[in-house]
Formats: sequence, C-alpha cells, structure tokens
Amino acid sequence: MISADDLERPERWGGAPLDALAGLHYSPSRRYLLGALENPHGSGAGIWGASGNLIAFFVDCSRLAWLPDESGFFRVSQRQQSLHFELWKWPGSQLRDGLAMPCPTARVGGYMPMVAANGAYAAVSIYSGQSEARYELFQLTPQLCHLGGMAYRHAEGGFRAMAFSPDSALFALASSEARCWWVGDDDADYDVPAKGGEVEWAALYLHRIGEDSPRRYSLRTRVALGFLPTEALADHPWARGLRFVDAQTVELDLPWGGSARVKPAESEVLLLPPPA
Repeated sequence: MISADDLERPERWGGAPLDALAGLHYSPSRRYLLGALENPHGSGAGIWGASGNLIAFFVDCSRLAWLPDESGFFRVSQRQQSLHFELWKWPGSQLRDGLAMPCPTARVGGYMPMVAANGAYAAVSIYSGQSEARYELFQLTPQLCHLGGMAYRHAEGGFRAMAFSPDSALFALASSEARCWWVGDDDADYDVPAKGGEVEWAALYLHRIGEDSPRRYSLRTRVALGFLPTEALADHPWARGLRFVDAQTVELDLPWGGSARVKPAESEVLLLPPPA
C-alpha cells in the first residue's frame, strides 16, 4: 500500500478546478483523469474522478501515464539525486515494481512519460531546462526493466513530439536542435533573416525496441532569402506533434502550420513543405 510519505491526503489538493491543471488525460474508460498540479504543498500528479473529485495525489514532482487496459499506471518521480520509475496497480494504488536511475538534480528540469499501445513498453522524455533533452525506454512486462535510450543533446523545446508505432516495435521523436534553424547558425538571433536555401529544422529519431541506439533522420525544408519567422513561430520553432499513420509512415505537425508525412525507410534526408 502507499505510505503516508508518498501519497498525500487528497483533501489537501482538492481546491484547484480541473481546468487549472496541466496535461489532463482521460483513462481508457474515461472514468478517471490524470493531471499535473502545483500548489503550496508542492508539485506532483493526481488522479481525479470524471466528476472532478480528487482520488489520489503523488508528490516528488510525479508524472503519470495510464496503462492501456487501465489496470495501472506508469509513474516517474524525482527524489534527491535519482529519478524513479514505477508501475502501480489501479484501482487501489499499489506499487507493483520499480527501479531508480541516478541523475543530478541540476540537469533535470522536467519529464514526460508515455506507454505503448500494447502496454509492454514505456518511454520517458527528460529535459534539463537548459535546451537539452534525453529519453529512456523501459519494458513493463513481465517485469520492469530499462532497455536503453539517448543521452542529453541540444533540443529546443524538449522532446514534445514523440510516439510509439502501432505495433509498439518503434519509438519515434522529433527534436529541433538549432534555436534559429532558418538561419543555420546556432549563434544567430530570431531577427536575423535567412540566407535562403535548404536548412535542417529538426531531426527525427527512430529507436527500434531491442536495439541499443536510435537512427537519426534529417528533417529539412527550404526557406526563401530574407525569410523571418512570425512571432508564433519564433516562440515555438519546434515540432508540435508526431504520430504514426502506419508502420512505415510518420506524420509531423509543423511549427509553421499544417502537417506532413514522411517515410523514413526511403531516405535519411527528408524534405518537408516550406513555411510561407
């Protein structure tokens, strides 16, 4: 069962309306909601009933992701110099399995877990808060174990665009590795006009479950001479979303609007429609 030090009393967290919470996600049955919450008691994640009643709250900056059959959830939390990864049963909130990985607090600004559609794997994107991000992959069945991942690298906006393939055999993420990619110079500022031509605006990483490291694909586009981003694009120049259309096709939400589909198996350089 949950210890008093780990699960805070729900009544301490019940004052915030659901629309004030971050990252709300329904359970598969839509009977429960997961969400992140900060208040004077600390930071963590809660489970609410669909009517808005808080059922449980996890401290230590916890973030949660449902298992697809709603039999439990995957939890990530930070305690001192370690990140903790745990499987919990639901309903009942009982710890099933867990492991910890050392991680200096100074290099952890936040994290986001997700679980594959088959419930067998999970991924956690971790960002430093200093334009760096990494990810870790886990096997959830028959027991929780670490499969590998990718070390910190420059990533504007962290790893916001990520997904598992429909068969859960591949994990994909898109990362903008240059702050002002339209200029092609890491030291440039947002008001520097483009030199024109083909530029890399992001990288796509595909990690096949069972392999040690991902494969990198260059996501490129063409910008006109003198191109300057809109305010919205300058504020959020990274990929907005990512999903698998099928086992070979990835669809990306572009930061300048619209979406595009790519087939990574065809080339390591993938050209996308240009910004207006």
